Amino acid sequence: MKDVVDVKASDFIRLKHRAWALQKSTTMYPAST
Repeated sequence: MKDVVDVKASDFIRLKHRAWALQKSTTMYPAST
């Protein structure tokens, strides 16, 4: 059960980071949408 939780957590973190990176890149380069 713990493994599943770990996978979910890392997936969530990866998703959050991707969203953050995307947001960051759109703020830095608004023309490259």
